[in-house]
Amino acid sequence: MPFFAPSVTTEADAAFSFLEQQCTQLKVTALGLTDEQARSTPTASAMSISGLLAHAA
Repeated sequence: MPFFAPSVTTEADAAFSFLEQQCTQLKVTALGLTDEQARSTPTASAMSISGLLAHAA
């Protein structure tokens, strides 16, 4: 699914649009994951999807 950012006219509008896009993408990434999947760290990083959600909140 493509994820397009809307056009912006001001710097504040651009910052808000970017943050909104990032939050939406994080929600889409976590959608449908079990708690175990969200807590897993399948890469060398210690960060998980649930950790990213907690950090963003």
